[in-house]
Amino acid sequence: MSEAEGPKQYLCSIGSNLDPYANFGKALLLLAGLFSPVSVSRIVRTQPHGMATDRCFLNALLMFTSELNPAQVKLHCNRIETACGRNRDDPASSMKDREADIDIFPVGASRDPRDAVLGIPYLRELGEDLLPGSGSFRPDGIAITVGSACLGQRPSTVYLDPLTGDIRVVDQVVHGL
Repeated sequence: MSEAEGPKQYLCSIGSNLDPYANFGKALLLLAGLFSPVSVSRIVRTQPHGMATDRCFLNALLMFTSELNPAQVKLHCNRIETACGRNRDDPASSMKDREADIDIFPVGASRDPRDAVLGIPYLRELGEDLLPGSGSFRPDGIAITVGSACLGQRPSTVYLDPLTGDIRVVDQVVHGL
């Protein structure tokens, strides 16, 4: 029996440690242009792991729904990384500072984003931000500007109007998931 077709839920981590305020905002704006609405956790500063650099990352978790299959979503994410300046043709790019890094995690039947990122403590904590009705919001997020909107200090949902390009941010609410 084949898997039923229809919208799929996606969980992505997004990070940047090269001009992170600008590149994080650019990557999120491009993602919202493809997958609006996008639910976004708080944005946090994290230390780099597995690479030699002094540059901290800005990181967040995102959730969205799409009719695309995982390979198509990953292709769009790779194109967004490239649009932000990452050289995906460099075989050592995963060990270097980067303008944008977008990873996709499987969302299981539980639809709990924490289950998809069990081995990554800061992502698991950010996954709590994306649970409807969670109440566990922490005030330690980092504000960035995306288009003309400010977000990142707390969980938000980002909507992009495809006709005008206007962005709307709804704080502390996860819609459609």
